Order: sequence, then structure tokens, then C-alpha cells
Amino acid sequence: DLILLVEKANAENAARGITGILLLKDNVYLQILEGDECVLEQLFSTIKQDDRHHQVVELMRDYAPRRRFENVGMMFFDLNKLQTADVLTKVRQLSQLKGYLSTEERVYKFIHTFISQKSAVAPSPFLRPDKWSLHSRKHAFHSPQESFFSSQCCQFCFLYTSPCPRDR
Repeated sequence: DLILLVEKANAENAARGITGILLLKDNVYLQILEGDECVLEQLFSTIKQDDRHHQVVELMRDYAPRRRFENVGMMFFDLNKLQTADVLTKVRQLSQLKGYLSTEERVYKFIHTFISQKSAVAPSPFLRPDKWSLHSRKHAFHSPQESFFSSQCCQFCFLYTSPCPRDR
């Protein structure tokens, strides 16, 4: 049962100091994770190796002055059952960085795009992560001098996973 799985993951994430949100649409997930870099890397490795997940992709990593969803735990939104506008409003309300998670902010744009599209992206041979070539810049900003948060204690990443086969 999905709700039990989410509750179990939420408890485990809380014990590890991980927060964020999990969105489900048409059996496709978008997850925003926040926490210590080493802890997130371990969790992401576990998620990728879990055979219940297919085509797991880390879309982005970023640094922030503090967590966006620090008092949320791991909030779950089933977009198959909820109204788009309600979820977008709730996501903005949950953000601890008032004014920071604005409609122009990158995190919000990812969330908004995922929530607002009519259906989730269908699995495709073109979406094979093993064929992607992703590159990260050494500095999130143009130069080290522009990196405002060099001593921040958390980061986040996005996960995109394709639908799980129904026979599991």
C-alpha cells in the first residue's frame, strides 16, 4: 500500500534529518529532498538500486541558505486525487523561506511544471538515464565569489522516476 510505504519512508527520513515533498502523477514521481549531502547521496543510491523504481534521474542539485520544507517531514501529494491549484498553493504555504519559493524560483518552476502538465511524461526509450550525459559545474553560481552559501548545511536534489510495473 502506497500510504504505508510513504509513512515508513517519512519516519526513516525524519530519523536521517531528510525533509522535502513527494509528488505522484500518473504513476510518475517527482521528489524534492533536503538534507545533509552525504545522507542524501546514500539515500539516492538506495533509491536507484531499489528494483521498484525505474528510470530514476537526478534532475538537479542546488544549495540553499536553509531548507525550503524544514518543518514538513516528507509531505506527499497524490496529484491523481488533488486539484492542481490546491497543491500549488499548499506547496507555497509549506515553504519556510517566505518569498523565496516564488513563482520565479527554480524549485517552484520544476514543481509547477510537473503539477500543471496534463499528464506525466510517458516512459520512452529516449528517457533512458543510462544514455544521458549530465555535467555539473564546480560552482552553482558564475564564480566562487558569487556563492552566497558556501557554509550552508543542506542541499536538495530532484528525483524523477518512471512508473513501476503493476505486477509488483
